[in-house]
Amino acid sequence: MTDSGGWNRAAGAIWIRTWYGNEAYLGEGSGEDIVTRASADEAYLRLWRKALHPYQYHYRFDADMFGPFIFDDNDAAYRVTARDADDEVELMDDIPSFILSALMRCPDAMEGSSEQKMMEEDDHTELAQSLLVVVADREACEEGWVLLIALNHRGQALHLRVRCKAYLVWEQVNHFRDGGDPLDIMEGKDNIVDYLDANRSGDGWDEDETQA
Repeated sequence: MTDSGGWNRAAGAIWIRTWYGNEAYLGEGSGEDIVTRASADEAYLRLWRKALHPYQYHYRFDADMFGPFIFDDNDAAYRVTARDADDEVELMDDIPSFILSALMRCPDAMEGSSEQKMMEEDDHTELAQSLLVVVADREACEEGWVLLIALNHRGQALHLRVRCKAYLVWEQVNHFRDGGDPLDIMEGKDNIVDYLDANRSGDGWDEDETQA
């Protein structure tokens, strides 16, 4: 689903799967547990259902949320061998290869914003969030903690990244597309990965209890 002609606005958020198992590149005697593509697909399906098909929404929720900007079936282009895709991110530097591969398939994903031209001319907007990248890496697929990376208008990854529970993906993306900034990025530029775990369960698959 990479034909952005199906949408009449910028992406706002894109979804990238980076975990496809490690069987293809791990040989015997590597010392690591081998995860087949079939096992990785099963884990990804669980994440997909939890994050993009919450029970209160209809089955086309994923298309409504990300439109054509879903990249999840090309291990050569998007695969990250590390458990945490954030290991591939150089902050405020080159665009990570798995993100660049996706953006090359939807070059207009970050266009269309009324503020885009102004941001390109203003050097003080480097911390402004222009695109939210939702990453289904190994940690997300196996533990439910989905990685959120905000890019500035140059495509550079900003300093604070977030991992949210799978069921909260829809809320984070909705907030971002409605004009909010889901990632609380401060000018201090501290290199932080924040886990959103309101009930401190440590479980990315559970749901936080609603406070009365």
